[in-house]
Amino acid sequence: MTDIGRLMLTDGEQRSLDEEGFVILHDILRREQVDAIVERIQRMAETSERDYSREAVVEPEMIKVLDLINGGEVFDVGYTHPRVLAAAKYVLGGDMKFHSMGSRSATPGYGRQALHLDFHRDLGQTHPAGCNTLWTLVDFCRHNGGTRLVPGSHRSGQNPREVLDDPEADVTGEVRLEAPAGSVVVFGGHTWHGGAQNLSDDMRWTLLTAFCKRDHAQDPPVAEIIDDDVRERLSDESRELLDL
Repeated sequence: MTDIGRLMLTDGEQRSLDEEGFVILHDILRREQVDAIVERIQRMAETSERDYSREAVVEPEMIKVLDLINGGEVFDVGYTHPRVLAAAKYVLGGDMKFHSMGSRSATPGYGRQALHLDFHRDLGQTHPAGCNTLWTLVDFCRHNGGTRLVPGSHRSGQNPREVLDDPEADVTGEVRLEAPAGSVVVFGGHTWHGGAQNLSDDMRWTLLTAFCKRDHAQDPPVAEIIDDDVRERLSDESRELLDL
């Protein structure tokens, strides 16, 4: 990781990634950005036909929108914000490219997941094959199902689905994400995590952007799906990150 990238993170943020396996970056999005992203996700969910065959876990009650790389300029921040990129690079050891971007947003009463890993490769190694970034588009709290995270689990070298009797149950040391809208939680692909039930009467809107090591496959390959108008507005740095 470059010295410039390290300067984007405080010592405390780096320590949180090292020890806890995640960090919360505050004030990444302005209120108007949050509102524009939510509006766009909602519109796409209402007007696009959903392809359930591409979902690793089919959750009809959830609002899921994939391939937001083509969703509009409001999503460009998902792969260009310097603080978020610095945190992801720190997790991955500086070897990084864009993996995917979508939304998994919980309707009232839904959203509970078993604890799991999004990237299984390289378990036990210092740097996982992938890194997740979760962008809070509402205030996340226990009541609306703030994401379940298990601090330190990234160092266990274990998959929760293989070692827990009931991965859906709460585990010792588990925390719930509490962060205001516009924050980003960055967590490595080996950190145990899972969605929690939304007990509120409102949607829990979320943007998810993942990054991975350069020898890991994108989902799907960006070069195969990216629209021409998106490609044309990319900087040289973004072209490299997107593996174009």
